[in-house]
Amino acid sequence: MTRACSLEMATILLNDDTRCAVCGIPQRIVRLLAARGWGWLLGKEQNNRHLTCDHIDPAGGSERENLRSLCYACNCKRQDDMLTDEELLVWARGQWAWRFGDRIARIYWLNTHFENGVAVGGRPFRSKNHEKIERRTRGES
Repeated sequence: MTRACSLEMATILLNDDTRCAVCGIPQRIVRLLAARGWGWLLGKEQNNRHLTCDHIDPAGGSERENLRSLCYACNCKRQDDMLTDEELLVWARGQWAWRFGDRIARIYWLNTHFENGVAVGGRPFRSKNHEKIERRTRGES
């Protein structure tokens, strides 16, 4: 991996609006849950503070085209069991449903299915008003 690629991926992974490519959790929610000491799907709290870098093709190189952002749980589960993205999304939705029970509809960011190889269905903000507040807080217009 080149230095430029490393810097680009670091910028992407630390951006609050970056989402897990499979389950859809935004980086800002990952940070928020870590700050509150919330129990994670997999691993320890210190491993779940940021999104992680995943190789789409594990045998492929570390070029930008072969890298994407995944939350720690999705990355670990995919690596250990060699699941497809669709199987991984089913697993992640089941884990979140188990933790939230009948309140799973409150998890607005959770992707629901795949279309043309891309996870879709979740949204980055609860509402347009919530998005405006977040952007204003960050000093964006």
